Amino acid sequence: MKRLLFYLLLILQIAILFLFGVQYYFIDDYGRTVQLLSKHEEMTDTYGSYNQHTAYIDYEINFIAADAWEIAEEVDYNTKIYVLLDADSDGVFHVVKATDRKIDAEQDQVVFQGKYQYYNDMQKEYHVTYGIESFHPDFDFDHSGRNQSRITVQLAPWGQKKVTHIENLQ
Repeated sequence: MKRLLFYLLLILQIAILFLFGVQYYFIDDYGRTVQLLSKHEEMTDTYGSYNQHTAYIDYEINFIAADAWEIAEEVDYNTKIYVLLDADSDGVFHVVKATDRKIDAEQDQVVFQGKYQYYNDMQKEYHVTYGIESFHPDFDFDHSGRNQSRITVQLAPWGQKKVTHIENLQ
């Protein structure tokens, strides 16, 4: 009996490790497509060796205006923040509100989970990161342009995010 239980637990552990390994690839099949805009003209910097580049993007949704910040008390660095996004007529998502409690999204909205970084007193905005600001692109994109870009992100039902396309806007 103990041996059977040992083998069942071993198989369960292997299955869980396998699921952790492949969940990134399931995002394309089960994820929701979200269009975002970059914040700055110089939105992408690539660095690294010939084979491996890392892109860094500041999104508009990284910077949350004080009137959309629905948290009454001061929060600590890296505090979990829930940001409600709504699509405009072009299909680009923008911040509606941010809170430290889970939010229910309506049909045309999504919720991104992020981490609080800091408050910019001069700009009167909060800075939140989502884990998609720095990534290794597994697709070709023109990183020579320094204009604003539209970034396609896949959002999985379990909250994981993946950048799938970058389009420079002229």
